[in-house]
Amino acid sequence: MVVNFSPKTTSRLRFPEFSGVWEEKKLGEIATFLKGKGISKEDISINGKNKCIRYGELYTQYNEIITEVKSKTNFSSSGALASEENDVLIPSSGETSLDIATTCCVKEAGVLLGGDLNVIRLNKYQSGDFFSYYLSNGINLRIAKLAQGNSVVHLYASHLKTLKIKSPSLDEQQKIASLFIAVDGWISNLKAQEKSLERYKKGMMQKIFSQQTRFKDDNGKDFSKWEEKKLGEIVTFLKGKGISKEDISINGKNKCIRYGELYTEYNEQIKEVVSRTDVDLNTSKLSKANDILMPTSDVTPSGLATASALNESGIILGGDILIIRSKFINNIFFCYWIKANKKEVMRLVNGVTVYHLYGSDMSRLEIKLPKPEEQQKIADFLTSLDDLIKSKLIKISQAEKWKKGLMQMMFV
Repeated sequence: MVVNFSPKTTSRLRFPEFSGVWEEKKLGEIATFLKGKGISKEDISINGKNKCIRYGELYTQYNEIITEVKSKTNFSSSGALASEENDVLIPSSGETSLDIATTCCVKEAGVLLGGDLNVIRLNKYQSGDFFSYYLSNGINLRIAKLAQGNSVVHLYASHLKTLKIKSPSLDEQQKIASLFIAVDGWISNLKAQEKSLERYKKGMMQKIFSQQTRFKDDNGKDFSKWEEKKLGEIVTFLKGKGISKEDISINGKNKCIRYGELYTEYNEQIKEVVSRTDVDLNTSKLSKANDILMPTSDVTPSGLATASALNESGIILGGDILIIRSKFINNIFFCYWIKANKKEVMRLVNGVTVYHLYGSDMSRLEIKLPKPEEQQKIADFLTSLDDLIKSKLIKISQAEKWKKGLMQMMFV
């Protein structure tokens, strides 16, 4: 594959065996257009006899190539439109014009196609795989401009027929599609690895905190039995002081944490404080190393069953943050313990439309606590798993950006 800065009527990035311009045509010259027929959500059945695709699944279930149809129905095949291999599907309605410019190629004949689906049936000299990638990523902005409507936008076959496209030979279409199918396979593999690590971490947390799995000390000996305590016996509870959104400043001289950031910016560990403020340190509540931070209000009980470990002193802590301090508890261990015992924490929450969690509630919580050395080993182990998961997520993001850049160069 070489980069070739050729005239605008050719692809900028080409396989070396291909040359010449991509032929400009209207989509209606190389395809016929059909419309899917209604299959409602209620028509979906796990044990259905016919495979089916509904338009909303193009957004939620599939990428450019549909290799495995995920839904089934008992909807009568006589009252539906069945796919042919190589069909390209595009929604005929959606929430935004850009969302609607989403195409998928179905690789299987006989799949029932639901309502609100435009079906592009290409002639035998065109690759559905190629056009699915090309329409979704090469000219999706132009497709979006064809959509009509405000709160709900619509895309009609009459407009798609007039869409100007640039079409290479079938051999080049297939070569390009094969490249992107391979890239998608690579990305899917990375995502599967990340999901596997998430499942492993969840399973290990259950085993660790139920003591099915125990760590040994540095000499290979068993640690002593975990002691059961009430949280109020071994910690001190404090409250942060209000920092408004207006107090946040990019160039502020002091680091700060607002309670909402515990949901949006941080997980079990706060490794880098993202916000700054010029609020006076002398009038603020400041962090200490080994602090545990929990939000005290949210719209759901489950939102309050979350904790973040902070190991940096002198950070300004905003209002609606519950600060837990203890010389007996490793803060990272405790934050993972909270995640593993989410239901226990949720039982302490008060409220109806807005829920609250206070130190007085948390003080009643019973916790089984290992020795500090075992706490540290547990914290280190789970942190290492989180680091692996994060590295996979970074690789996924990098791969998706690389794919996007490659498409821009291919379809320019």
